[in-house]
Amino acid sequence: MTATISLLSLILGVATFVLVLCVLIAAMLVLSIRRRARRQKVQQRVGLLSETGPVRELSLWHQGKEVTTTVPGGPSKPTMDQRARLFLEEAGWDRNPWAVLAGVLVVAAMAGALLSTLTGRVVLGVAIAVIVVVGVWVYLCRRVNSQRGLFERQIIDGLELASRSLRAGHPLIGSFHVIADEIAHPVGTMFRRICQEQAIGVSLEESLREMSQLSSSPDMKFFATAVVLQMRSGGNLADMMEHLAKVIRNRQWLSRRVRVLTAQTQLSKWILVALPAIVFVALNVINPDYMKPMYSTTTGMIMLGACAGMVTVGMIVMNFLAKLRY
Repeated sequence: MTATISLLSLILGVATFVLVLCVLIAAMLVLSIRRRARRQKVQQRVGLLSETGPVRELSLWHQGKEVTTTVPGGPSKPTMDQRARLFLEEAGWDRNPWAVLAGVLVVAAMAGALLSTLTGRVVLGVAIAVIVVVGVWVYLCRRVNSQRGLFERQIIDGLELASRSLRAGHPLIGSFHVIADEIAHPVGTMFRRICQEQAIGVSLEESLREMSQLSSSPDMKFFATAVVLQMRSGGNLADMMEHLAKVIRNRQWLSRRVRVLTAQTQLSKWILVALPAIVFVALNVINPDYMKPMYSTTTGMIMLGACAGMVTVGMIVMNFLAKLRY
């Protein structure tokens, strides 16, 4: 009994040390990233940091002779901090991503330490900590998918509205103002940002390129590419936006068709993932003594970890099989 108590005290001491260390590391990481972000902003303002990639040289054949031209490489890829901020913005959380990550880790560690103290089982503490982290991630992913679905529905209305505005005689930036005023978040917010950047002197082409880089929606990338090409080569912008709206609508119809065709695989995946967990919980409720060796022996803990790993790998494989590339 004394050996068990001393072992539990040692485990609690180590868990407390790890928790404090994680909090300190998370705080230092947040401060370092924020300081680096401020430094990059200052360098961009004074012109010490370039936002574009390397310049490319193209050789073309024009009027019977070779012509060489240079093309800018475009903006660099968004950093991890920018992608994290965009992910939280799409989820509706206007907060520092690293502060959110640190908060989630601290809450998970505290929940795990509390459950380990109450039950005396470290495995349950680790499990509840993992469940907290995975639960927050799943919640954010569901919110992001919901916002992306809303964006896909709104972008078609925005393009059709811009097409009618251009046919009525408004300039291109004027049609963007109409979208920003008439369409709600998130499409309206994105076009409002484009209008604001253009008003402070940023070129429309550069603003569209930046929005397409930061946006995770392929529809926004199609739109930005089409508008930039039309601005360079000329053409009817109203017809282009109308045809682009039809293309996006057909692509969304195909995407819904794919989801219908893969619904059986998705349902099978969730049944096969949930079945081991349901059986495990039921056996613990019906006969706790039968499941006690899974917690009290090293072999049982290894089996639990292997089971969780195999279920996770099976879920990833079924997700890969359910994706159709079209």
